[in-house]
Amino acid sequence: MRSLRASKKKKLILCVSLLVAFLLTRHHVSFRACGLILFAIALILSLMPGNVVKRDEFPGSLTTVFSQLNLEDRFRSYPICYLCHRIFDPLGSDVLCPDCECEIYRPQTRSLFRRTFESAPEPTTSRDLDSEEAVIGSTSNKRQAHVVAPIQRLSDDLRHLFSRPGVVPAVNAWKSRKRSEQDLKCIQDGNVWNSIKGPDDKLFFFKGDSDKEIRLGVTFSLDWFGRKTSNYGPSHSSGAMSFCIQNFENALRYRAENLLLVAMPPGPTEQTSKQLQSYLAMTVDELITLYDDGIIIHPPEHPNGIRVRVALIGIIADHPAMCKLCGFADHGHTEAPCTKCEVSRGERFTEMALRNEYAPRTAEKHRKLCYEYRQLKSDEERDEFFATHGVRWTEFARLKYFDIVRWTVIDPMHNLLLGVAKTQWYNRWILKKVLRADTKRKTRELHLIHDFLETFEAPLWAGRLPLRVGEPAGGSLTADEYKFAVTGPWAILIPIVWDTFRKDAPRSHSTAMAKYEKEKEVWDTEMAKWRRSRSKTKGPPPEKPERPYLRMNEGEDTNFLAFATALKIMVGSSITLNGLERAESLLQQYLLEFAKLYGVDKMKPNHHWAVHIPDQIRDFGPVYSFWAFLTERLNKILKNLNSNNWTGGRLEASMMREFHRSASLNGSGPYLNTYFELTHLFDFQMQNLLADPTCTPFERTFIQLLYNTQNREEAIGTIQDALRDEQALTRIKVGSIANTAEKLSDFIRWGLKYYYNKDRTQVHLRLDENPPPNTLVLTEHAESYDFVLLDGRRIIPTSRSKSNSASSSLIQARIGNRRHAGEIRSIFVHRQSGLRLI
Repeated sequence: MRSLRASKKKKLILCVSLLVAFLLTRHHVSFRACGLILFAIALILSLMPGNVVKRDEFPGSLTTVFSQLNLEDRFRSYPICYLCHRIFDPLGSDVLCPDCECEIYRPQTRSLFRRTFESAPEPTTSRDLDSEEAVIGSTSNKRQAHVVAPIQRLSDDLRHLFSRPGVVPAVNAWKSRKRSEQDLKCIQDGNVWNSIKGPDDKLFFFKGDSDKEIRLGVTFSLDWFGRKTSNYGPSHSSGAMSFCIQNFENALRYRAENLLLVAMPPGPTEQTSKQLQSYLAMTVDELITLYDDGIIIHPPEHPNGIRVRVALIGIIADHPAMCKLCGFADHGHTEAPCTKCEVSRGERFTEMALRNEYAPRTAEKHRKLCYEYRQLKSDEERDEFFATHGVRWTEFARLKYFDIVRWTVIDPMHNLLLGVAKTQWYNRWILKKVLRADTKRKTRELHLIHDFLETFEAPLWAGRLPLRVGEPAGGSLTADEYKFAVTGPWAILIPIVWDTFRKDAPRSHSTAMAKYEKEKEVWDTEMAKWRRSRSKTKGPPPEKPERPYLRMNEGEDTNFLAFATALKIMVGSSITLNGLERAESLLQQYLLEFAKLYGVDKMKPNHHWAVHIPDQIRDFGPVYSFWAFLTERLNKILKNLNSNNWTGGRLEASMMREFHRSASLNGSGPYLNTYFELTHLFDFQMQNLLADPTCTPFERTFIQLLYNTQNREEAIGTIQDALRDEQALTRIKVGSIANTAEKLSDFIRWGLKYYYNKDRTQVHLRLDENPPPNTLVLTEHAESYDFVLLDGRRIIPTSRSKSNSASSSLIQARIGNRRHAGEIRSIFVHRQSGLRLI
């Protein structure tokens, strides 16, 4: 009885600790409020009869809760030079930066009272010395750095990740799938995965025995995001350096707890390329060790240990960050404006360049130039070298196996969606008033588009558009809104708009030209007077009227359809090599026609960089494996975390701390398994938890509420929302049961009869005349479900939808070699006595 009481007490304390931790990390309740909740619960329990939990047995602070749940800091805060961002050992004796001669630490100023009465003990253990407070602690006798940077070793992150059950089979799952030579379905189908060599000069990724060694392919990302520390203060830009394990399937790869956040360069401004190399030096040192020697980890599946090797297979960032990371010049460079080919700035939009016929840049040449740049002594020499070659030093040049040109990715999200698509829609059609809003007397192009969007239905996971798109009230479009718009409604609407309104364009142009000629005559007269004037205060010259352009050109709509088709293929979840060739041809056709329609001077750097996207798809598979949606998702998570809003790197440290806590709680299956004594591992599989007989209903409901697995309203399924943390790891996962015995319609019963009898006659309907002998009467009831998760996307049948729209049930399926579109009417499990379950 005493042991049972102790077990219940343990569960009670755990439940309260979990509650407070989830309120802090998931719902962003403040530290002060969480502490108040702890105190209030402790007070209530102490006043209950029977003395359920003594006050000294209950966690008295968040620090105790974090310790109980193993949520303490996993990173270290390193003092850095606030000018050059050189990183220093927290336990070192440096007080000045040798490069900048800046003070690293703040002067120690102590009041007379503290100097008289305070005597703080010296740190005595290695943990005291390694703690963050050893660098930024508030105790007055400890050194406080002006600026710190939170940094986590990649190897430590990997050890923590693999301590969770199920990670080892998840990173090896790719070995069990069959690869098609003509289909690109994931990064494992790309050329990079299948060609990278290991330290033994054999293929790095092998499909052999997984018990000998684990091989991981990771991509590195860097992005900055703005965060205002107050409504009146200046903006603050924080950096986030992270790794993504590409072995995972998409549903796992996009989970926040599987992202490895290794460093956060502190603001308030973005670092330069030279400043970033200090952080990259530590990262590259670890990558070299993890590739050459690996590390020994002890996951639950291998308690005796197993070696893990890691290879960097890609760098994913927006273009400015990519150039800073990898030593490239940006688009403004005269000789090297492109990271992929040898085109010069003046030839980026020639037919040869837009057909991708320039010689590719090579990793060998880039690495050689990087080391030459490094050997130069003065800033003047380096500036001259960079102006000539467009290359500067990068720490990634030290990775001998890494193809720094081919494996540095031009991000399709920024390039195709926020680049090419936005230029066509916003710059060419909205700003130039090709697509116009209504006037009081006349309806115009945007009116037709808005009317269509009000009745247009699409799957929620595909995205949606603002109803007032194209007007200020509609706001700016996001990347996934451009993706949805170009491949969906605009591909339907633009030809209709051109067919309806283009005939009026020449007449409007003639009227505008007549007005322009008159304004031009007036301007010529005023300009002549301005030139003849000898007054020293004659002011600026008169403004020249702008020559009108033909608002709608013939062929613009068909050219847009070429781009829409190319984009539809290139952003698909799977791509055939033949389809990719067609997309490449259509993209080049669109770019060449764009230059003819609008002029080369209207083209932007993204138009040239886009010609290299098809080659990247061949190397890395579908764009979902290598675009920057993942880093944007990480930025959104970090922005919404609790933080202290302190400067000097403390803001970044607090965000990194909260991210690690949240990730640890999301992956806290083994911990819950230990305390609730489950017979099945919990690790994200809520079905096992809810079905376990050893958990009481209250315990199951509590965990269910914590992880937000209760029935939810229909959610918008954009690219970010479709891959929420709560969604399934498996490809197909049914939702909650709606009805355990729902009577099936005549149509469904006929379909089931056909299904059961397609190979041999097994069932008949109750009202069938002369049923075949030895057959079963078809069961007329089934167990129905509210929704199903398919590849992380929520599908709600029309019979269960709470709206009059079918947008949650629309699907597209490939049957044989043909694609079919339709809607899901119902989701059910049919149990026929004597036959297998369907």
